Amino acid sequence: MTQFNGVNGCDKCLNPGFRVRKGRGTVHVYDSNSYPVRKHQTLLENATLAIEIGSPVFGIKGPSILNLIPCWDSVTEMVPDYMHCVLLGVVKQFLKMWSSDVSSDYYIQNLDAHLDALLLSVCLPDEILRVYRSMVKCFTDWKASELRNFLLFYSPIALSHPLPKKYFKHWMLLVKSFWLLLQKNISNENIGEAEQLLLQFVHDARLLYGVKKNVI
Repeated sequence: MTQFNGVNGCDKCLNPGFRVRKGRGTVHVYDSNSYPVRKHQTLLENATLAIEIGSPVFGIKGPSILNLIPCWDSVTEMVPDYMHCVLLGVVKQFLKMWSSDVSSDYYIQNLDAHLDALLLSVCLPDEILRVYRSMVKCFTDWKASELRNFLLFYSPIALSHPLPKKYFKHWMLLVKSFWLLLQKNISNENIGEAEQLLLQFVHDARLLYGVKKNVI
């Protein structure tokens, strides 16, 4: 199917998305409005039609070999890639914005130095297996596990002072949702609460940061 950065690139619903200008080019973004959820049978029909007409149908280009698996649902059983979507995607994007968008009220001057001063000298808990590496020297090379540590362990403390309150409260929606989803045992209540937090996070991102910042 179409990639995430193209029309109808969402594999869960029929949100077509839209293009906005960013830097010297454009990016494809998705709003937080509700759209019809994709269905497995409809995906198969779209795939067949796409082959017949030689063009994608609602983003579907053709059948997948995975459809040969008995009782396999191509919508509900394809799991989002949390490492790339959230850690190397959302978390890294926000860190870059906070430290580089000088004219914005969410800008944090010398964010990298602030984090280094706070974290290079502390004794980290056992849950953190990778030692903190200087953001000043190593941020471009931070691994997904380091961004995970920032999201879950560092940011609730490190951002509470320099980040304006409304932006900090918004960020904590993401933090809490993944605290819930990354537990070893997750209840249906946890999943429901995390879903509401993520929906609120996406909705408010557009209001706080604007569409052109590509954070929705």
